[in-house]
Amino acid sequence: MGNTIFLYDLTNSYFEGGCTENPKAKRSANSKEKRTDCPLLSVGLVLNAEGFPVVHKVFPGNTSDSKTILDIVSSLQRETGDTRRPTVVLDGGIATQANLKTLLENNYDYVVNGKRTTRQNFAEDFKRREAFQTVKGRDDKKPVFVKRIWGEGEVVLLCRSEDRKAKEDAIVSKTEERYLEALRKLAGRIEKKDGKLHLDSSGGRANVDRCIGKIASRYTRASKFYTVRYNEDQQLLSWTRDEDKYQEDASLHGCYHLRTSRKDLSNDEIWLIYIMLTRVETAFHLLKGELGLRPFYHWKEDRCDAHIWITVLAYHLLRWIEYSLKLAGVDCTYQEVRRLLQTHCYTTINLPCRNGRKYHVRRPGKPDERQKMIYSALGIDVSALPVRKVVVESSPAGEA
Repeated sequence: MGNTIFLYDLTNSYFEGGCTENPKAKRSANSKEKRTDCPLLSVGLVLNAEGFPVVHKVFPGNTSDSKTILDIVSSLQRETGDTRRPTVVLDGGIATQANLKTLLENNYDYVVNGKRTTRQNFAEDFKRREAFQTVKGRDDKKPVFVKRIWGEGEVVLLCRSEDRKAKEDAIVSKTEERYLEALRKLAGRIEKKDGKLHLDSSGGRANVDRCIGKIASRYTRASKFYTVRYNEDQQLLSWTRDEDKYQEDASLHGCYHLRTSRKDLSNDEIWLIYIMLTRVETAFHLLKGELGLRPFYHWKEDRCDAHIWITVLAYHLLRWIEYSLKLAGVDCTYQEVRRLLQTHCYTTINLPCRNGRKYHVRRPGKPDERQKMIYSALGIDVSALPVRKVVVESSPAGEA
């Protein structure tokens, strides 16, 4: 199955400074780093089930996620050469109905995360918890519960995660705290009769409503539960929370649903395939961070494309290290390997002699047990690490 699973996502990165020599450099409001002040390039990346890059493609910076799948699918058809029917794993932002239909028409299956805004459609199914089953193989982690139902020509897998619930609770709580603080600041401005609001003029009400709307749009996860009222006569701002709506939404925290055209897969297999998509997120994190994809310092199109290609190649090598360690029984990420090995250093020993010669000996330190384990898993003989010796002859007397 590993050769027929493809993980796809799209990201973008910005140019350092203005760029006028690359036709793909476009500004967009969808910058992943919120750098709407800079031109962007978008990069679509496909990984196989083991996390190795299969194909990548460079798009203009203003390309939306949902409009790239057709180009990537055609690239896959040319590059893979695999005659079996592949399964493409997508994030919910890319999986429009049109894209899913296109995948099926081009002999592709899909596994996709349903949008969070649509999980309310399955609220009653999530409440019947007795029908959920635990995903196997997570003995050392908090459980994940799944239940299969049927959608329109596809399988819908309902999932409940304790880890995700705790994370979502924290996000909503923090967002609500910031939303209420923003409302309190606005109420303080009204009480002090802030001149910028022009409360005593005919446009005072409109100015307050505009501020309320701006705050609500910034904290949508919290504002949807609140009703905010402004009493123009008393110049007083008040708000109330809809407790029923709040509790109903909270009951779905930690709940999400997966959709797939693969009816032959078990519940556990569908969930495990989707979780592979986290490898794409890890890949983009490493590409932009330690491998230097972000930002672009080149301007010309061919140089930018080469910069991206070298970065993807570097990630392929990085993934090879992780995969080789896993095959040897060492389940370790690149970050962990780097942290463990960075303390194993070379030492240079300088030995001056009476005859005027100086010996410079550069040799490796003695690795600890964990470092030995990683070297052994990668097939590196620690005893054969290179030792460099340099002899510097003394200058004859009287020479400068």
